[in-house]
Amino acid sequence: MNEKLVRQSIQKTIFTNLTSISNVLSVTFVGSFVDHKDLSGISDIDTIVICDHLTEDVFNSCIEAVDSINLSDHGLQEYILKINSSFGPLKFDEPNLAVIHLMVYDLQSHRQHVILSPFTCLDWERSESVVGMRLQQIFPVGRLQPRDFVEARRGVGNYLDDLKKGVISIRDYEFSRDSVSEVNRMHPLDDRHKGEYAYHIVRNLVQ
Repeated sequence: MNEKLVRQSIQKTIFTNLTSISNVLSVTFVGSFVDHKDLSGISDIDTIVICDHLTEDVFNSCIEAVDSINLSDHGLQEYILKINSSFGPLKFDEPNLAVIHLMVYDLQSHRQHVILSPFTCLDWERSESVVGMRLQQIFPVGRLQPRDFVEARRGVGNYLDDLKKGVISIRDYEFSRDSVSEVNRMHPLDDRHKGEYAYHIVRNLVQ
C-alpha cells in the first residue's frame, strides 16, 4: 500500500464531495492527517468546512457527503469509517478506524470562533491543503493579545479548568426550526486524552 497515494485519494474525495454542496465556500484539512506523510493521522482527519449560511439541511448534507465515502475504493478494505461532528479535541483510539473530524461553520460562526479561539484558528490558517477561500480571507485571526493566552477558548485558563474537572469540554450543534446553537458537553479525561491535551497545549500556546 502506498500510504501517500491513499492519503491523497481520501483528501481528493472529501474535497470533491463537500465542494459539490452549493452552500460550501471553503474546505480545509488541518492537523495530523496533513502534517504526517503516512497514515498515522487516519484516526483524526480534521476537516474544516465554511458555508455561506448554516442550516440543518446544509449540515446534514455535509455529513452525508463524507459518510458516503467507501474506504475500500481507497485501498482501506479493513478500515471502518466514523464521522465526528463535534467541536473539541475528542479522539478515538481504535484499530483500523478512520475518523473524519468534520467541523462545519458558516460565515458568522467562523468569525465568532476566530474571536473565541484565536490559537486554534491561527494554526488552521497555516494549512496549505485548501479548496475554495482560505480561512484568513474569510476572517483572519489578526494579532494575538496577551490576554488571549489566559482568557481565550483553548487558552491556559480553559485548559486548566478542564484539567481540574477531569474532563474535555466539547460542543455539538443543536438545530431548532429557525435557529442553530452550540450545546456544551463534557467527556471524561482519560489517559489517552491527557496526552492529546498536552499536545494541544504545546501546539497552540507554545509554538
